[in-house]
Amino acid sequence: MPDNLDAVAFDLDATLSEYPLSTSEVLRQALERVDQPSLIDDFDGAANEFNTAWPETERRCGTVLETRTVLWRQLLNGVDDALCVRLAHAYDEIRRETGVRLYPGVRETLDALGASYRLGLLTNGSTEMQWEKLRDLGIESLFDAIVVAGDHGVYKPDEVVFRLLAERLDCGTDRILFVGDNYEADIQGAHRAGMKTAWLRHPGAEPLVPSCHDLEIHAVSELEMSCA
Repeated sequence: MPDNLDAVAFDLDATLSEYPLSTSEVLRQALERVDQPSLIDDFDGAANEFNTAWPETERRCGTVLETRTVLWRQLLNGVDDALCVRLAHAYDEIRRETGVRLYPGVRETLDALGASYRLGLLTNGSTEMQWEKLRDLGIESLFDAIVVAGDHGVYKPDEVVFRLLAERLDCGTDRILFVGDNYEADIQGAHRAGMKTAWLRHPGAEPLVPSCHDLEIHAVSELEMSCA
């Protein structure tokens, strides 16, 4: 762990938590639920399109259900809009049934780090989705400060939202280690805000050039070991 830290802050999605089902599998199951399993041939390609378009679409839509309806409409160009609404509901049902989960060792690591540092969380995404996810994970009480970007209309990698987190943690940005998996949003954004950074490197991921992370880890639990 870097020296002179007062706080450790985290991204949420794909850093602390994951969905048990991939987007491609949820798309497939949703089509089956509305008896239209053949409308998509390439589920991996459709999932990539769905996930890539999600952030911008979510920010201009009023609700998660509306976001999913718009994305289904884009995937299935020309399909009846009523079917897209049914598919959005089916997608939502599957996500609620299968839930979200923490990566192994995350809760124990947060407990251990919390004994020595203030803990923060900064997540992009909508108010509706991210606060519900935090409640489902049961980790709200572990953090001294939580910032959901959708509450403020300012999103990573904008330095403003990192500085807001620092204010709520009541410490300077130079005394915060930010941990995240997305190099542009998490690592570059936190670095520009003056924070130290730990990049959670998933298999196959490559850093952007020039790289700017202070630590590289492959699981959040490595942080617990480094401060033991």
